[in-house]
Amino acid sequence: MKLKIEHIVFDCYCDDDDWTDYDAIETADFLASRYVETVWDVDHEDDLVDVISDKTGWCIIELDFSVVG
Repeated sequence: MKLKIEHIVFDCYCDDDDWTDYDAIETADFLASRYVETVWDVDHEDDLVDVISDKTGWCIIELDFSVVG
């Protein structure tokens, strides 16, 4: 099944003392700009969050997608 990312929000906050709120926001914005409009081929809709989280190393807070084709 092919799914197109319409909207995505990453949780880029962490407990590292050197990592600031600004870093988290910038990283989340950067990742969102790279992943919106991308198409993913997954077996089930439920797999999409795990596949993207595994690829980026960040958790996903929000995800909207549409089925392609």
